[in-house]
Amino acid sequence: MDYNISTNTYLVRLTLEGTPQMDPLVKALQECSGFINQYHSNLLFIDGSRLVYPFDITDKFSIITKLSELGFSRKMQIVVVTSSTHFERNTLETMGYNRGWSINTFKKLGEAKDWIDAYIDINNAENHIKVC
Repeated sequence: MDYNISTNTYLVRLTLEGTPQMDPLVKALQECSGFINQYHSNLLFIDGSRLVYPFDITDKFSIITKLSELGFSRKMQIVVVTSSTHFERNTLETMGYNRGWSINTFKKLGEAKDWIDAYIDINNAENHIKVC
C-alpha cells in the first residue's frame, strides 16, 4: 500500500492507494498526527477511494482503538472515504462514536469534499463571531 500526506490550513489529508496493509497505515497515521499537532488542525481526511478494496471491519476497529496511542485528540474530526458497504460505514461511525471519536464516512469523494467544505465554513464563521 502506498500513501501520500498533504496539509493545508484546515486539514491533513491522507490518500491511500493499492492493497490495504495495516503496518503502512499505522505509519501513515503516526505521520498525520505529527502534522495535525504541528499545524493545530482538527480535521483528518482519509481518502481510501484508490484502494483496491477497503480495509476489513476488524482492521478498522483495531485502528480506532489505537488513535489516542498514535497521537490523535478526541477533539478532532475524522472524515473517511471508503468503498465499504453502507452497513460497514455506519458500523465504523458507531464504533468511533462509542469510543469518543467523531468519524464521518462517505462512499463518494465528492460527498466527503462537500461535507468538509461545509465544516470548514462553519468553523470559520464560529471563529469570527464575537461573544459580548
